[in-house]
Amino acid sequence: MSTSPAPEAPPRGPRDQGARASRHHTARGLMGPAGWVRLPAALVRARFGSTPERPWIVPQAIGWLGRRIRSDWRVVELGSGRSTLWLGRHAGRVVAYEDNPWWLGRAREMIAGAGLENVEICERPITAYADELAALPDASIDLLVIDFLESPEAERCDAV
Repeated sequence: MSTSPAPEAPPRGPRDQGARASRHHTARGLMGPAGWVRLPAALVRARFGSTPERPWIVPQAIGWLGRRIRSDWRVVELGSGRSTLWLGRHAGRVVAYEDNPWWLGRAREMIAGAGLENVEICERPITAYADELAALPDASIDLLVIDFLESPEAERCDAV
């Protein structure tokens, strides 16, 4: 019985052309005032291997969403990761679609480690995201989160 090699981890840091410098940066590369205030503590945490379980979404968006999300909400997330974990702790049901096999495994490990049974992560190519959304019944979700990097296969606007 042959086993296929594990998928290679995606590039991170300066090699990742689609990554932001930190979760405090916007997609345009700008860091808001709150990010500058939090930067020293974040650098110390990173140096000692401690990272927050907050999603990789700008802090202002997390605060805005945290004040509004309800425990009975049904959430669909395009992409997965820390945001999936955070959403699973705040919403009633989360279904995330992920196209990267390596990240899919990592996200599933985080969800299992947290004991979240209300979260499902499905492997789908980015090009299938629009069809997945179109197949959902009207008014069947309370929140749609788009949380993935650009892909050579599809632009964000093509996916949604």
